[in-house]
Amino acid sequence: MRAGVEIAWWSVVLLGLTVVSISSVSPVELTVAGVAALGGAFAARRMRQVAGTDVTGAAARSGR
Repeated sequence: MRAGVEIAWWSVVLLGLTVVSISSVSPVELTVAGVAALGGAFAARRMRQVAGTDVTGAAARSGR
């Protein structure tokens, strides 16, 4: 569950950045951007795992 949320979050962020940087978004460009964002999301998750870090929110850091 947690992995799915993290990958979805990365995908949305990367897709959003790509769409903002494209001047005119066609369905083909959106599909390519989505596939690339999904690949980037998997890579970002794997890199975080290799680095040995953990994703925590502000509530976890403040001791709540």
